Amino acid sequence: MNNIRSWLFLGSMSILFVIGLATAINLNNETKNVLNLVSLNNQEKDRTIYTDLAIPAESVILSSEVALTIAQIPETQIDVEVDGILFAKTLEFDEIDLTKVPSDKIFIANYERNTTGEITKVKYTAQ
Repeated sequence: MNNIRSWLFLGSMSILFVIGLATAINLNNETKNVLNLVSLNNQEKDRTIYTDLAIPAESVILSSEVALTIAQIPETQIDVEVDGILFAKTLEFDEIDLTKVPSDKIFIANYERNTTGEITKVKYTAQ
């Protein structure tokens, strides 16, 4: 009878030991993950890291983008001027003639705005 009690006690203590060991390993791994996240977060806040921001050059616009802007005139209600040719905002989609846009050129855009800052006219100049 003493042998059975000893084996039961030893078995239950072994199970408790395994549960405690598994809990300790899990807690250690979770703590390591949290510390890694905190370290990454602090690296992003490092004020000693500097970068130089380049000033962008004027954007070059392809003729296909100009044609797309002209095709959207009925939706945007913005005047578009391409090398002196005005596409008025009153044009309907069927009235737009995209053959007037040179397909072999690149353009630079200038924007005209009203007093509230909304774009009223886009001028494309061929380069």
